[in-house]
Amino acid sequence: MAGSGGYKQRKRRLERKRNQTESKARENIRRVRVQFEQKGQTWDPRSDGIQLAALSHAARRLVLQSPAL
Repeated sequence: MAGSGGYKQRKRRLERKRNQTESKARENIRRVRVQFEQKGQTWDPRSDGIQLAALSHAARRLVLQSPAL
């Protein structure tokens, strides 16, 4: 009966996945923000749908959840 670890291992694996996703989302936000600022546009993805659509799914969620981004 081979399993995939236990509760602790699953919890750690999911936490690691969440951290990786968040760091990739932050990198995506940085990259897309630079692209729009080089065009001379102000960065406000909450009010600009095109900027919001340019972000990845995880980055979109991060932008909409946190007030500082």
